[in-house]
Amino acid sequence: MSILGQKIAGELPSGMELPPELGRLLDWCEERGWCDDLDAVTPTVAPYPPEAGVTTAIFTNEGSMDLALNLGMLQDDRDDAFADRLYQFCQIGSDGTHAAWWLNDTGEQQVVIIGDDFGSAFATTTDFLRALAVGHFELTLGEMGADDVEEEYVNHHLRSWLVDELGVTIPHCADELTVQPEPDPFQEWVASVEESLEDEES
Repeated sequence: MSILGQKIAGELPSGMELPPELGRLLDWCEERGWCDDLDAVTPTVAPYPPEAGVTTAIFTNEGSMDLALNLGMLQDDRDDAFADRLYQFCQIGSDGTHAAWWLNDTGEQQVVIIGDDFGSAFATTTDFLRALAVGHFELTLGEMGADDVEEEYVNHHLRSWLVDELGVTIPHCADELTVQPEPDPFQEWVASVEESLEDEES
């Protein structure tokens, strides 16, 4: 298993697992040297060679670091309140937006977006990886439509790997893969945790 894959697998909260498809992708990327700081606490792996610059996506094991800040809270001591059901694994926006796994109320591991705008995004990690290969420079909420796709940002390396190794197709835009229910259970959970914290502090 890749170095980053080992770190992620060893840090995940109870009930989560490193999805096999991401584990295989991290192996493939590290074998090609598309990585940095592998000896660091938080190494990074990119799904493209350094010279490509096709997307902002960078895999990492940031986990619960700055969770509250990334959810728009000014308090920097609230990360632990979210850490048992939330784990950041990929930076997807230049503003610090991340993709994270969230354990929903039935114990399913879904992909959510954490940033200035946060919410449910993808039902599976495979769908998230497919979205990364579409051609969006940043995979943030509100920027996943057809008008946000640019040919210069298409990650052909990742696209070929997904098609060849996982046998999946790549949609025209990421919105075709997103799951954004109303009301959003992830947003409701974040609000409930924040409300509980405020009650404890009052």
